[in-house]
Amino acid sequence: ETSQIAGRTLVIAADTLIENAIAGDGSDLLIGNSADNSLWGMRGNDTFHGGAGNDTLFGGAGTDTAVYAGRRSDYLITQDPDGTITIRDRLTGRDGGDSLHGSEILEFLDGSVELISVDVADQTVAEDTPWSFQLPAGIYPEDRGEIHYTAMLTDGSSLPRWITFDEVHRGFSGTPPPNFTGLLSLTVVAAGTNFIGLSTFTVAVSANNHAPVAVTVGNNASVAEDMVMTGRVPPGFDEDSDHLTYELVAPVVGLTFNADGSFHYMPRENFNGTSTFRYCVVDASGAKSEPQTFTLTVTPLNDAPAGLGLAGGAVAEGAAPGTVVGSLSARDVDGDAFSFSLLDDAGGRFALSGKQLVVTNGSRLDYEQAGSHQITVRASDSYGASADKVLTLTVLDIWNEIITGTSGRDVVAGGSGRDKLSGSAGNDALNAGAGKDVLDGGSGNDRLTGGAGQDWLTGGLGKDVFIFSSKDTSPSKKNADYITDFSGKHGDRIDLKTIDADATKKGDQAFTFTGIQTFTKAGQVQYEKTKLATYIYLNTDNDKTAEGIIKLKGAIDVQKGWFVL
Repeated sequence: ETSQIAGRTLVIAADTLIENAIAGDGSDLLIGNSADNSLWGMRGNDTFHGGAGNDTLFGGAGTDTAVYAGRRSDYLITQDPDGTITIRDRLTGRDGGDSLHGSEILEFLDGSVELISVDVADQTVAEDTPWSFQLPAGIYPEDRGEIHYTAMLTDGSSLPRWITFDEVHRGFSGTPPPNFTGLLSLTVVAAGTNFIGLSTFTVAVSANNHAPVAVTVGNNASVAEDMVMTGRVPPGFDEDSDHLTYELVAPVVGLTFNADGSFHYMPRENFNGTSTFRYCVVDASGAKSEPQTFTLTVTPLNDAPAGLGLAGGAVAEGAAPGTVVGSLSARDVDGDAFSFSLLDDAGGRFALSGKQLVVTNGSRLDYEQAGSHQITVRASDSYGASADKVLTLTVLDIWNEIITGTSGRDVVAGGSGRDKLSGSAGNDALNAGAGKDVLDGGSGNDRLTGGAGQDWLTGGLGKDVFIFSSKDTSPSKKNADYITDFSGKHGDRIDLKTIDADATKKGDQAFTFTGIQTFTKAGQVQYEKTKLATYIYLNTDNDKTAEGIIKLKGAIDVQKGWFVL
């Protein structure tokens, strides 16, 4: 309930229901009881005795006095940010804690003091940032005796540990701890001989942006040699929980680095070992961490030899076995020892002797048959890795060839020079080509073709075939091809089937064997036996003379079955 009276003494008796009292315009005396009273002095010079309880005293106009039963030192005096002065009795059960609005004088048992309230500017500071503030000089009456200063929070509690108050210089200093933000209300009490000065201000501590931190663990990745590495740097840490990006400090060859911390690394070919890059963590405001090193490890793999090549590569036809064709080379990026082998020796024509490529069968190196041959070479290192390469070898033409075959089946061809071809053992095929050539089939059933020019043909042991084409032999006895050892009885034969026996007719006609009889028409074969030689005559037109003559050593009775007509 509320009671109102003017110019009188107003006492709220103990145990009454009256809690609030409003005085009038005079100089009133308002006395509360033990309840929490609200007393309004209104106009005039009013005096308040709040008594026990937590009272609210409104002085209003005039010079108003709040009276307390104890000494000044028994009370804690603070001021809220809104200007409300709080008087707290340090002793329980006496005056309680009062809130004063508009009271100018405090009266204690040991004397009265004037209340002076001075506004002080509010302060701002960022967390983890040094701060200092000094009360302006002269804000309290310095001519009224010595002044003692104390500082506290407005609720009467002590200043936080990070704030220091220097009474002598009226100064505050301190550094808000990291991550501390908020609003602090501070009260400075200036206690003079006959006054109490109060100043309340706020310290607003704002958040300070902290640079992010790059973590020191997990900064490594590995990949096998010649493989692509993809990865991501470890997530950075930010006290402010900002969105973070990542930035490469300096470019690295083969590295693509993205803002989300992911990366793509392609080591150079055959590289193994370690490579590094440095990165920073960046927050939304652009603050960066200290650079952090990330290590990229490329584990080695065994590389096959590379760069396989041949120095040289040309050889004369009919070259002797062991003739060096060229020297092989390669390289191994791992420094391993390596060796060469032949996967394809061009049909037995070539072999390896260490790093050298040599001829094994020169009789099969015949320019007239093939101007080049291919081989396949393998280079293998000591760990089994290998590389293959096809190499082309050039066969050089020799004008006057001298070729000796092997014990196998050889196919040998001459050129336009004076060639000497020998089949040696085996069933060989010798073709001398143009020129005045010497052919020796050797042992075996051989096929000998003299070709154009006056040739000297020896079949050797075996059943040999002497092959003639048109104009392979001369129409004169002096320049005729000469077979030195023809033996029809032992299986030798003369092959004329590629010659058109009658040039006067269209098509390809076969010869007719007439023995020793003279020519009567085209297409006839006859022979003439002398003491030292036998001559075979070939007539291909109607002039009844030979267009080709083959000379056989010795006097031989030639038979029809010895010809392929």
